[in-house]
Amino acid sequence: MVAKVSAESNLPPLSFVAWLCPLVDAVVNAQFGPCDRQPSLKQSSLASSAPLIVRRRLENAVVDRFLLAIPYAEDYIYCHFSFCYQIASQFPRVMVLTRKPEERDDLEELEDVDFDPFRFRKLASNVPGSFIPAFHYDDPDALLSLLRCITSEFGQYQRRKLLQSGHLLFTDFLSELQRPQLQKIDKNTELRAYEDGNEGNRAAIVSRLTVISKEKTSMINMTFTLTIVMHKWSTSDRHSNTSVTLNSELENLLVAYEPPKMGDLSLIRYLRLVQEDIGQMLYMLSLNESNDEESKVMAEEETKATVESPYEDCYLPDDPRLHMRWSDFRAK
Repeated sequence: MVAKVSAESNLPPLSFVAWLCPLVDAVVNAQFGPCDRQPSLKQSSLASSAPLIVRRRLENAVVDRFLLAIPYAEDYIYCHFSFCYQIASQFPRVMVLTRKPEERDDLEELEDVDFDPFRFRKLASNVPGSFIPAFHYDDPDALLSLLRCITSEFGQYQRRKLLQSGHLLFTDFLSELQRPQLQKIDKNTELRAYEDGNEGNRAAIVSRLTVISKEKTSMINMTFTLTIVMHKWSTSDRHSNTSVTLNSELENLLVAYEPPKMGDLSLIRYLRLVQEDIGQMLYMLSLNESNDEESKVMAEEETKATVESPYEDCYLPDDPRLHMRWSDFRAK
């Protein structure tokens, strides 16, 4: 069942939210099989748990929140998505964060309806919502594709006005999480990388991109926030350079990507195009970071194993909802 979309004229198109719900369900069902909608969240570790899915359907497409945890290298990437379309002061937001291994034992707190991943860092998002559904996924590159899919639809609706009006804000933060620096930039500014000395051999790259639209003729002020947290799996210079390049590429892909003839594409075809683009980008980056033939061969094999193979099984399930045309959601 596709999520409800409000018919109120003062709300923006919500097709990417309506499309995300069946996509997440289909992906999870393809990977893990049908799942209990109310599973026990008291698991010893996220890695050993079944997918933690407690989905609450959108009500009038106002709020949908879920936590996506992906094992990446020796750590986890925690993605906190919040969608909120309301007039005046409420904004849709997407946030991605990471926690250290010793902080993973408090998964029981997911049962708290007021759970906020940022509250311990005094960065509460203050987005209205209810319980945060969650699931465990074992493909780190799926995160990139999922974020790409979400943001491209937002870009379809707002990108041109945002870039023309100059309401493009960029935030970098790592050491001063309680007081992030905010500055105005142009669309060509590259994402910045910071080394966290407390991480030891694993340096963190944290980038936040905030886009604010202030249309004077509209009652709605919309904010879309995307924070990407990437952990390097090596301290070598080549991995450092690759990580920076990857983040720079992601900015271009996530913000500026505009799929051709979107209304004529089925969701499953669009998803395949996104997978191909992301897979090719990661494949080229893995080759560029290699300095010798042996490393190139190893990088090619690893990339094919981690990027290409999971998609057929996990991202293209036989679900009729994914064969709907993108434009069908706008008519709902």
